[in-house]
Amino acid sequence: MKLPFENLARIARVPIRYKAHTEPTRGDYARAFGVNIQTIDRWRVVGIPWQKADHLAVTYAGVHPGAIWPEWWDLA
Repeated sequence: MKLPFENLARIARVPIRYKAHTEPTRGDYARAFGVNIQTIDRWRVVGIPWQKADHLAVTYAGVHPGAIWPEWWDLA
């Protein structure tokens, strides 16, 4: 199962590299999550694999994945 990237993007603590931007860019997300821009683009289109979503939620948002993705509880 894949989970929507937008849910994580709303809550994750991602530093913005350039002060002119008000929202994190694809590059900001890629640097913060330790992936390349193509991975960010893929996650935006097809979603984040649940195993990776678990890690990202805890590491970058500081919450259980169920707090970001209500559908997380359907995986059990």
